Amino acid sequence: MGNDKIVEIYTEIEEMMLDVSRVIHREFQMGINNRLTQNQQYVLLLIAKGKASNVKDLAKELNISASAVSQILSKLEQQKIVKRSIDESSRRNIIVQLDVEGLRILQEFEQKRSIIFNKYVSKMTEADLTVFRDSFKKLKEVMIEEQERGTT
Repeated sequence: MGNDKIVEIYTEIEEMMLDVSRVIHREFQMGINNRLTQNQQYVLLLIAKGKASNVKDLAKELNISASAVSQILSKLEQQKIVKRSIDESSRRNIIVQLDVEGLRILQEFEQKRSIIFNKYVSKMTEADLTVFRDSFKKLKEVMIEEQERGTT
């Protein structure tokens, strides 16, 4: 396959990903209290999924400074979305967890996710979804490999 064809395919994929992302974002925001910024939503989801439990991990995942994360956390803490506590095993480390409102918002997110799934994804065949998943998995692996190569 020639380079021009690969660029054409990539451009089509990029356009489709943007279109799908916009639709999902719009559907996701409908009916949800839009008081959270996108970074605040990411913080909430990263904590919920166990991918980050402290400022350093959140900063790395979001690719922003630790002070920017601290500002986000302060706002979320004021709204009872997250709570911070000292890690007893390493007193210099602050653990971040979801608070009462964060758990409620997460429940809202899950309901929206279910609605979006039923409206769109459930209409695809298992075979199509498997190909889609496997292709994205391969892309993710390539990206991680290239990022690691660039940082060593």
